[in-house]
Amino acid sequence: MTSPHGARRLAAQLASARLTASENGVTRLTEAGQARREGIVADGAKITGPLLATLDGDDVETTIRTLQEITRRARGIPVRRTSTEESR
Repeated sequence: MTSPHGARRLAAQLASARLTASENGVTRLTEAGQARREGIVADGAKITGPLLATLDGDDVETTIRTLQEITRRARGIPVRRTSTEESR
């Protein structure tokens, strides 16, 4: 998970690169930001497309839904310190 400080720094970097713009308290991708996002998605599809093409589409959808549900549930679990964190 990203820290609030890291998230603010990333948001500032995106804004200074003119990939995002804020208006009335809402931040959105600019045209350049949207183009960058689409390029990233397309580059990722070049890798994942051939990998996923050999899998059953229904199985992939089930897996995605399952992982989303696990993530949703995990976010509801309170964070507990581990023994290594406690010894610091």
